[in-house]
Amino acid sequence: MDVEQYRQPAYATALAILGDHHLAEDAVQDAFVEALRSWDRIREPEARPAWVRAIVRHRCHRLLRRRDMGGAPLPELRDAAEPWEHVARTETASRLLARLRSLPRIHRDVLALHYLGGCSHQETATFLGLPPSTVNNRLHRARQLMKGAPAMQTTSFAGTVISVDSPFVEVRFVDEGLPEIFDALAEAGCPPRMRVVQRPGDGLVRCLLLSGEPPVPGTHVINTTSDGGTYRSAAAGPECLERMAKALPACGGGVLEVGVKPIDLFCPLPQQGTVATLGTSGTGKMVVTLELLQRMAGRGPQLVCLADRAEPALIRDLRDEADDFDRRALWVVSSVANDPGFAAEGAPFDSVVYTTPLLGIRGMWPAVDPLRSRSRVEVSERHARIASEARSLIREARARSMDPELLELLAVGATQAAMHHARKRTDPDDPLVARARRLEAFLTHPFDIGKPITGRDGVDVSLADTLDGVEAILQGHCDARPVEDLLYIGALAG
Repeated sequence: MDVEQYRQPAYATALAILGDHHLAEDAVQDAFVEALRSWDRIREPEARPAWVRAIVRHRCHRLLRRRDMGGAPLPELRDAAEPWEHVARTETASRLLARLRSLPRIHRDVLALHYLGGCSHQETATFLGLPPSTVNNRLHRARQLMKGAPAMQTTSFAGTVISVDSPFVEVRFVDEGLPEIFDALAEAGCPPRMRVVQRPGDGLVRCLLLSGEPPVPGTHVINTTSDGGTYRSAAAGPECLERMAKALPACGGGVLEVGVKPIDLFCPLPQQGTVATLGTSGTGKMVVTLELLQRMAGRGPQLVCLADRAEPALIRDLRDEADDFDRRALWVVSSVANDPGFAAEGAPFDSVVYTTPLLGIRGMWPAVDPLRSRSRVEVSERHARIASEARSLIREARARSMDPELLELLAVGATQAAMHHARKRTDPDDPLVARARRLEAFLTHPFDIGKPITGRDGVDVSLADTLDGVEAILQGHCDARPVEDLLYIGALAG
């Protein structure tokens, strides 16, 4: 299948997000360059539309982070059917596009693809990975919303506070106005001071109170964040996260094995308590979070994902890959979401999984950082000793092989340049560094949710097998094995 067949729906998607023709074209061009690099690695053809959608949205939201978007004239519409003809008679094209951008994403996407992209119902269904009947229903509802939508981008829906367990506040909304995760809520006439962190269902949202005294039950609140907004409201800092952690279940019950080697080794999850995922954008934090949700399957600790202000729009698009992701985890906008020092020492959670670009740029997934990830869970003496020795080996290897130019590229966010630089450089001729590279390779792990892209089945590795494999590498038993032989395997074969 040719990637070019997705260009027009990709452009319509980008235009609906960005509101500007030139920026939409730039985003699609950049996205297609990236997609072509990975096209042959996507083993399952049905996964390709979702892959293109994800790349296009990622490029668009990167552009949104760099500048505030204004209205722009729409292209000539291919279909003059309602609601476009009805609205265009009284409004400029830029306000029409603002109306489109104010819709919930599930309605905005189908409307943009059908009217702006000229896609048939079947083409729209294929690109979005939906049944044609769902596309028809969403188009019908989107037309209704366009006819009755307010002539502005920001929408406000009223909800009622149902219960308070500070710092958590539970609010009920009507289904049509149900906020998305990360949306900012406020009492009437007040600045927003609550963020939606979970959507349990049945019209309820669970919010984190960021400041001040909690509202009393019965208080009316409004959603102050429009769909696709820049989310400039307050973010949770260390003190707020401390209050949140204290309100969640305490650590207990021993180790919950999830079958992922670096997590079970360096930051084992508790049977009950809290686990947080942190890390910079592009290091696989979201993939790790979704994999943990799948492996935990509703059992074990409360999972908390910390995101910075640049990530909410991208994370909300995860509903394409996991319909209930916003029911089972807490999604928190935080000022310390990508702070390695906070992850290593200040995060008030029982287990902390921190993903690092130092592994990601080398294609070592999951990029769980052994030096920043940690756990309070009590483990066996052998487990603690092996994990400590593994950390010491990796720490020393980084000190001996670190490249200042690579660090500078990462510091300025030049990820692609850093990846290119990492591929070109060679490690020093040092046996300790070579052993550390074999350990890092062994700690790569195939994920279940990655199979449509990688073609590899996910694997479960017991903690006992992980400890045996790591210990064998630390003792030099694998020094003669090629690094490539240790990549993305399960247990270490004899």
